[in-house]
Amino acid sequence: DSQVRYLISAEKEVISGIMISSQFYEELPQGDSTDENIWTATLGLRAMFFSDKLTFSAFYAQEEEVQGEIEQYLRGSLSYKFTDFIEGRIGGNTFKGKPNGRFGQFRKANNAYAELNYYFNF
Repeated sequence: DSQVRYLISAEKEVISGIMISSQFYEELPQGDSTDENIWTATLGLRAMFFSDKLTFSAFYAQEEEVQGEIEQYLRGSLSYKFTDFIEGRIGGNTFKGKPNGRFGQFRKANNAYAELNYYFNF
């Protein structure tokens, strides 16, 4: 089966330290295909504060098929760089959609996390 696929993407620093990005992707079946149109849209935000020591990051994705089935994924995090070698982060992921969908299949895997990283040079 033949398809036409395309992706449109944009990214912009709206003010110093705040970046937004977006993508739109679509699959269009051609000819006698029984496949359905599927599109995915994403939106990302990254904001850095206090000389880039504090970073907020968020990502949202939504996919929709022709019959109106909507799949969603949301990820967010907040990190702080204590020193050049130590960074902490808290965040979470949430998934919504039908049980066999792209994101819905992970809906029982919604989570929150905390991490502390130590970076070193050899």
